[in-house]
Amino acid sequence: MDAGKIWAGIVRFNKQVAAQFDQFYNRPDTFSFGVCNGCQFMSLSNRIPWQGLPDEQQPRFIRNKSEQFQQRFPAVKIFPSPAIMLKGMEGSILPVHTAHGEGQCFSRTKKFFTR
Repeated sequence: MDAGKIWAGIVRFNKQVAAQFDQFYNRPDTFSFGVCNGCQFMSLSNRIPWQGLPDEQQPRFIRNKSEQFQQRFPAVKIFPSPAIMLKGMEGSILPVHTAHGEGQCFSRTKKFFTR
């Protein structure tokens, strides 16, 4: 049910709150990391994969294809990245626990999901 939708709506449609988020997000000395509802919020408030992407190209997290809440423990490989949290971890394979009802990443363009 789009867990980050209300939060993102407040930020997108309240000019004062939006200005506060933009001020923080655009600082060169900050880092934003959205997990679970935070990732949904960042998507719905047009902050990932980068700010200013048109709505029709913005990825969204929608209901799982199974229509059920799911938990998994996949392994992810860390590729070279400018992300400060991944510095020095290139090539590592890590287990990551996931649990969500809206975990299917969807984009009309699909160009963000290929390497």
